[in-house]
Amino acid sequence: MRTFALIFIPVLLLITFTGMASAQAPSAVTNGMPNGRFWSRRTQDEKVAWLLGYLDGIKTATVFVSGAEPDNKLLQQYVLDLRPTDKLTPEEIIQGMDHFYQDTPENAPVPLVGALQYVGTKAKGAKQSELDDLASSMRKKSTGTASEKKP
Repeated sequence: MRTFALIFIPVLLLITFTGMASAQAPSAVTNGMPNGRFWSRRTQDEKVAWLLGYLDGIKTATVFVSGAEPDNKLLQQYVLDLRPTDKLTPEEIIQGMDHFYQDTPENAPVPLVGALQYVGTKAKGAKQSELDDLASSMRKKSTGTASEKKP
């Protein structure tokens, strides 16, 4: 019986602590989209690959929307606005996203698309107060504290 207790108790403790750690681990996904926690776990090459894939997806969506909805300028502009900026290289965009997440840990739940929007807005010359408002709004939306608009 003593041998059973010597094996059972440590195994039970290990299972308990493992379950507690996984239950408390914050998610790398917000509203179905990868967020800053996901981003911080990526290598530089993975970040470049993600960004290039995202940019290619935006180009593809732009062509699709223009062909499928040639008169819907609002939808076309919406898709175009998902591009971060043409003023920065991919490496500079990645540096900006790293800065957005590393220097402000409370931004971790913000989806990557939000970080891209922030970097693009900053690159276009927005004032710091505008950037602060944008980041605050994205944090509220990503933690579910923003007031939702009803149709």
